[in-house]
Amino acid sequence: MKVPIISKIFKNRELERTAKINYLKAQTSAFNERTIAMKEMQVQTKEIMKSLIARTEKPVMSLNDELYGNMQTPYNTDLWSYSSDRIRRISRIGHSQSSPAQAMVGRFVDLVYGTHLELQAQPFFDLLQGSPTDIKIQQSLIKNIERRWWLWAKSDKSDYEQDKNFFCRSRDMFERLLIDGEFFVILRYNQNRGSNPLTLQYISADDVMMIDSQVLSGNIEKDGIEYNSKGIAVAYHIRNKKIDGSDYGSVRIPRYGIKSGRTFVLHIKLGQALRGIGILAGVISELTKLSDFQALEIQAAVINAIFAVWIETPIGGENKEFIKKKGISGIGAQIDQAASNYSPSEYNARMKTTDLQHGGIIAEGLGEGQKVNSFDTKRPNVNFEQFYNAVLRNLASAKGMSLAVMLYNFNGQYAAARGELLVLWNKISTMRFDQTNAYESQVYKMWLWGEIDNNNVPDFGYGKSEFIRDAFSNSVWTGPARPDIDPLKSVQANIKEVYHGFKTNQEVAAERGGGDFDENIGRIKNENIQKADANAPMLKVEKTTYSEATTNSTTVTEGA
Repeated sequence: MKVPIISKIFKNRELERTAKINYLKAQTSAFNERTIAMKEMQVQTKEIMKSLIARTEKPVMSLNDELYGNMQTPYNTDLWSYSSDRIRRISRIGHSQSSPAQAMVGRFVDLVYGTHLELQAQPFFDLLQGSPTDIKIQQSLIKNIERRWWLWAKSDKSDYEQDKNFFCRSRDMFERLLIDGEFFVILRYNQNRGSNPLTLQYISADDVMMIDSQVLSGNIEKDGIEYNSKGIAVAYHIRNKKIDGSDYGSVRIPRYGIKSGRTFVLHIKLGQALRGIGILAGVISELTKLSDFQALEIQAAVINAIFAVWIETPIGGENKEFIKKKGISGIGAQIDQAASNYSPSEYNARMKTTDLQHGGIIAEGLGEGQKVNSFDTKRPNVNFEQFYNAVLRNLASAKGMSLAVMLYNFNGQYAAARGELLVLWNKISTMRFDQTNAYESQVYKMWLWGEIDNNNVPDFGYGKSEFIRDAFSNSVWTGPARPDIDPLKSVQANIKEVYHGFKTNQEVAAERGGGDFDENIGRIKNENIQKADANAPMLKVEKTTYSEATTNSTTVTEGA
């Protein structure tokens, strides 16, 4: 027989004991969970630390591996100790992967060449025996030469491979000069009397090497170039390649024809070394660092954008599933159909994933104590642009380039912008002068020889001496004119400078890319005569006027 009061007491005690046991079990379970979580956290922390240590042992590489150095010097700061082939390859990789490098090279090509460089033939007629003294005859001869040059240069027949015309090739090779530091041209001559015999074959710097060709006695060969005892380049050894790109030796090509005096090979290069060095080589280390900084800053911003929110669950709180699993890539109701498309293991793995591809989540039904946290992103850094442009300005100025022109970012005051353009144009003028003297003028000299051989242009003893060839082929090459922030102010300033004798008309014409002033005056005179002829009345019209006082009339002839 049970006594109700005693039974109730025992029952309450039993319930209390059960509650304590359950509480202890819950505490033990929570402790075990915390212990497991701590162990997992320790494992994850160790893995993260290993990854961080591994990353700190070498530089963070966002570009090609060849742009970086070794463990002691992560970036290529000892580039000058490399061979010319190695420097050339690193410069090419740096240009292909660095947007600032592409911008710098591209602006130089645009400003020096533009669409093309225009020939302004300016023969020294007073130094050519038997040359015409009449200005009109001289102008007619110059116009004939310039027109023939234009037709040859814009035709792909000027190219040995008949791929591009001379203007396109010149721009491409100038870009190659800035990157590689050099390029080579073989001048080929045929016996065709119907057109100019000159064609140009462009040789990559990689193909100048000696494989099995021979060096003349007393000469030495270095990096594919043959030098005489005085250290003057006399021949070039060019790798012979089959159509499939494989080698079958090398061929020796002399620099000049011994008997004819014609040029066979042009080697255009930058710098004083035997082989040229591009403009990027000296700043490739800083360009690599700057590109790394830019790439990593962008990557950090992307990562911040990926981790939009996360759920924080306190210890002992309700770890409620926030995002319900939607099956295979979120297709939900089509699970049965999708199951037939996957193996059991792959199906189970996909069932445990959540599709966030299309974004958009409604946060509802959070567990007790749970809360949604979001990143207060600090990337990209607020000072990124200022710091990036400061470093870039140093790199650009080291190569004579204006940062505003390089980035197409013009927002300064007139005086500052004009000064920046004037300083930049000194660099552009120097680069254009050097390039045209080494390349365009030499090609033009040999081309003119072909026109003389075809009896299209008078001889004047062109083949007799180098002096006559230089005098007859004297030329100026004009490209894009210096940009004017305010063209009217520049013109007015030039007029006043000429009026007061601070400048000559010849200097102004040259600065503005207008060629020779004397030639301009002659052409303007001819243009004015043509304008006057064009504006002259075509018919003589008789006009009769009558007087009101008399019946007499007066006839006036207009245009007489």
